[in-house]
Amino acid sequence: MILTQHQTRQGPRWALDDYFLPQGFSLGCLLALPKEAMVALLKTLPAGEPAEGSILPPLDPMHEVWASGVTYLRSREARQVESGVGDVYAKVYDAARPELFFKAIGWRVVGHAMPIRIRRDSGWNVPEPEMTLVVNCCREIVGFCVGNDVSSRDIEGENPLYLPQAKVYNGSCALGPGILLAEPDALRDLPIQMEILRGG
Repeated sequence: MILTQHQTRQGPRWALDDYFLPQGFSLGCLLALPKEAMVALLKTLPAGEPAEGSILPPLDPMHEVWASGVTYLRSREARQVESGVGDVYAKVYDAARPELFFKAIGWRVVGHAMPIRIRRDSGWNVPEPEMTLVVNCCREIVGFCVGNDVSSRDIEGENPLYLPQAKVYNGSCALGPGILLAEPDALRDLPIQMEILRGG
């Protein structure tokens, strides 16, 4: 099952497997349920007309997006090389507590085929493709989607305390195109494709 959010003349509207869900459906209400109840509810909702309209980010405006950093050995090594105070990244990589940081509030997130933004005062901005986990109120992973943690690497490298400036600004988080409601085993051997367009 895939949840997507679409822009319609009446405002944003959610769809399940390319068919609109009833008006008033919200992801927030769905995530307030345990996983089994979520799936059961979605199976009982009547399918509406085929979904249309541009795809919006798959979250509600006040949902929060959090990210985890320095999760790969290669990432630790790269941050140590880039940073003037690289030892902190080694400590994070081996620590029991992960590096977690606030990335965006829902209304600042961009969706599928929407342009991301970079900081004008940074000379080195990079996309960081991510697997995004959707978590309900019971702390269960209920779904997955693709994410982009856009980062200003030179700002972060100058001082780790500048991480919010390097990571958190309007349009620096992209999610979509939808939420795949599935078990983790369903995500094995997935083909991944990315296209980067610069200057047209």
